[in-house]
Amino acid sequence: MRTPMAWFCCLCLVLIIAAQPVAYGQPASVATDTELSVAYCVGYLNNVRSWTAQIMPKEPGPTRDAMLKSTAQTDRTLQRLRDYLLSKGYPSSYRDQGPILLAIKHGQDDFVECGGSITEETTRVCFQKCSSACAKGSEACANCLGACNTPAACLRGRRCDAVEQSLPF
Repeated sequence: MRTPMAWFCCLCLVLIIAAQPVAYGQPASVATDTELSVAYCVGYLNNVRSWTAQIMPKEPGPTRDAMLKSTAQTDRTLQRLRDYLLSKGYPSSYRDQGPILLAIKHGQDDFVECGGSITEETTRVCFQKCSSACAKGSEACANCLGACNTPAACLRGRRCDAVEQSLPF
């Protein structure tokens, strides 16, 4: 026969195990819309970053300068988005990774679809056209560059221009 103290200890152990995800300050739930948007943008912007590096002109000039500035902004944004996901418990063993990985894949796929309709030449022309706007700041640059390409996948990717502003830090 168990003593009341033994039953109490067993009950405490069960409660501790059941409350494990809450103990770390994160619910063991599916991703929120904000987390999914951030993950989508991580996938999209990773591809933007890689592609911009591939088409970067070798010769110095305003086009290269604008592209370098845009790349630096993309790097800063990606870091903030990754930090946000990390602060929300991704990756971890107690958060469901499936929805986040799917959102990242959709972002990557949308970039590929968007890029399929944009040639290297049209992009260079767009960056040349927008070099003065990009020198004024990232918002002016994003507005100018956004006007260059309008396929549906590109429109979905443009959400990434503002997703960082919805983060709490």
